[in-house]
Amino acid sequence: KATVSVLYWMEHFWIYFDGEGSGFDAKFKENVEDFIVNEISMAGKVLTLNDNKGLPAVPEFAKKYANWKKNPCEDAEKPEQQQEQVLTGLLDKIPKSDLENLAVGGSLEVGTIKDRDTRIAFNRELKNEHPHLAMHSVASVVSVIRCPAYPLFCKLFGEDGAAGIIQYAVNPSRAPLSLPYITDDKDLKKQFYETITAKFGAIQVAARDGAVTVTKKPPKRKRADIEQPYLHFTLQKTDLSWFESARLIARLVHCGEQDISCCGMKDKKAITVQRCSLKGLLGNKLARITHDKLRVCDMKYENEGLVKGQLLGNKFEITLRDVSVGAAAVCEAAKLMDQGFHNFFGSQRFAVICKQDLHAGLHLVRKEWERAVDVMMTCCEADTDEVNGIKTNYAKTGDALAAAKALPIFKNTEKDVLYAKSKHPAEPVKWFRNMPHSVRELWFHSFQSWLWNKVLYLRLKRHGSKVLKGDLILPSLTTTNKAQKAAPVVCEDPSQHVITEVVHPKPGSSSTLYPDNEVGAIYDEVLQEYGLTRADWDTKELNIKLTPSYRHINAKPEGVAVAEEGDTIKISFALPSSCYATVCLGEVMKRVL
Repeated sequence: KATVSVLYWMEHFWIYFDGEGSGFDAKFKENVEDFIVNEISMAGKVLTLNDNKGLPAVPEFAKKYANWKKNPCEDAEKPEQQQEQVLTGLLDKIPKSDLENLAVGGSLEVGTIKDRDTRIAFNRELKNEHPHLAMHSVASVVSVIRCPAYPLFCKLFGEDGAAGIIQYAVNPSRAPLSLPYITDDKDLKKQFYETITAKFGAIQVAARDGAVTVTKKPPKRKRADIEQPYLHFTLQKTDLSWFESARLIARLVHCGEQDISCCGMKDKKAITVQRCSLKGLLGNKLARITHDKLRVCDMKYENEGLVKGQLLGNKFEITLRDVSVGAAAVCEAAKLMDQGFHNFFGSQRFAVICKQDLHAGLHLVRKEWERAVDVMMTCCEADTDEVNGIKTNYAKTGDALAAAKALPIFKNTEKDVLYAKSKHPAEPVKWFRNMPHSVRELWFHSFQSWLWNKVLYLRLKRHGSKVLKGDLILPSLTTTNKAQKAAPVVCEDPSQHVITEVVHPKPGSSSTLYPDNEVGAIYDEVLQEYGLTRADWDTKELNIKLTPSYRHINAKPEGVAVAEEGDTIKISFALPSSCYATVCLGEVMKRVL
């Protein structure tokens, strides 16, 4: 048996090899074309790029959505009909002297008005005649009080301006109301905007050149019974990570990155073909994309978007160069694949070059906010000299705003966090809420996956590749059936199960089922090492939901084929979803890839 350990910065990433053979050396991913990934859809189809680039037909539900986009407010935008103002006559019954006395405070009870329309009409009368007063109603008992906002409005616009705003709020028209400020007090202006937002829902304000323009707030869009279409399409990306390709598509079709989703993130240094979805009627824009690293085909509108995990697996075609042994020896070594491999998370899961994801996730779980920022701003050999220079300067000065302004636009995650830190230095949660949710989630899952890897490594080192009593069991993974979402069952008789049925839980949720055996003790040991327990990790602040999740500790490739082409050797095989080809091939080569 052979074990390999690789040291990364402060922590260790462990992977464990066992079985026969000594492996071999070869150049891996020498070129982008050396690693080709084709997604296997839920229907069992291997996705490929084809010439079907025609625009998709728009279904009926999508046409309804298109009409709503053109006229989102339906009848709300029709010209207003002049309505006859209903007068209640209640205001005439109140002595004017009593109303004038309310200018300094207090309240005056009018009586019980059970009819809602009558109360609305009385409030309109009151605001038109006495803008400095307001109606207050509790359980249909109506009182008149001084308008809480009136003194503030008077300080900013004078009595006439204050009366104009209040009367406009009662009967907003299409013609805007423009009022000049009579003071430049910033605190008063801030209170004014907050008051308008909280208390005057029918109007909105905008400031420009020392004046305020008051307009009627547009009606809300009516979304009832409107199904928003999603454009499903097959994407081939070359030498791009999923985040880079999503950002590029969003820029080319003018949509948000959050509107683009996929079934699974693929390798960066590779040619990958996968199914994606895009929210909205964007077929025309997507079809016009011309980019040397992006190609699309097979577009179709559906009423739901794709989510991660909606795939059966992936088919890989890998080219090895400068192999240290002959093709026959590689074929012999590849036969070991039939025995399966230890289903570790691959090193790319942990951003092995910059080491950011793993360690940033660790510090976020511990709520060590400053350390998480420091990890993110650590110099990295994959970054340019300019970026590393900015990171070095930040480490010396701690000036978040200067670093955010200096970083290039493609370092958007770092810029988002640093801008938020400079604006809210005492509220660290806002620093990370300002970054893309997908990246924040990736940091957590990276650390979660690393703990899972370490538990599996210790299990294999101490107990080998055998089923233990108390293990958790789910049906084996294949590329023809999807892993079950049901809770695993507990193994009572190890002789009745095989290692490919054993699953380990991912820590982070208190409702997760842990094995009640030696492996459960390993979990407690590893979690305690990092000051954690089996209880929930407190991730609600950062809007991260960690649900019970289980991963098979062993998987088997399917359709393994080895071919010699000149001085290269090509290996092709299929793996179930969430399995890493680098780990599978590394088991054969006895190398960390």
